[in-house]
Amino acid sequence: MGSGQFGARFLYGESWGIMRRIVSFLVNNIREHFMLYILLWALLAIVDFIYIVFY
Repeated sequence: MGSGQFGARFLYGESWGIMRRIVSFLVNNIREHFMLYILLWALLAIVDFIYIVFY
């Protein structure tokens, strides 16, 4: 997954390949850092709850 190939693919206008690559990257990223995402969303929910209750 070299950046040069990504740039060439972008220049040739194969947007479907780029979208598929971005989606697969996001899916792999979420799969690898799933506990981190859960932790951050839980922290956001706690802050939101405190904001609603106390303000």
